[in-house]
Amino acid sequence: EEMLANGRESAKSIEELAQQLDAFKAQVKELEDTNAKAQQDIEQLTQKLASLTGEAATVNEQMEATEGKLAEVEKTNKEHENALADFEDKLQAKGESLMALQNAYDGK
Repeated sequence: EEMLANGRESAKSIEELAQQLDAFKAQVKELEDTNAKAQQDIEQLTQKLASLTGEAATVNEQMEATEGKLAEVEKTNKEHENALADFEDKLQAKGESLMALQNAYDGK
């Protein structure tokens, strides 16, 4: 009878261990699923990062090109300002020359 009781205890212990093993297997499966999902998320984020990095490079190139164009426009504006100042100086000189001629004519 004692052996029978020991056998029942052993069977009960084995059954408990089997249940614990099943629970552990379920936890491992859950962790594997979570890990697989995390890997997918990492891959998607890596692709998104690569895409954003490419977009940022394009934006930087566009900014550099725009800065180059802006420098050209500023240079052209300066050239126009200088030409206008030269024209104003010549106009002023012509005006003064005309005034001198007018004064000379009025003086005769």
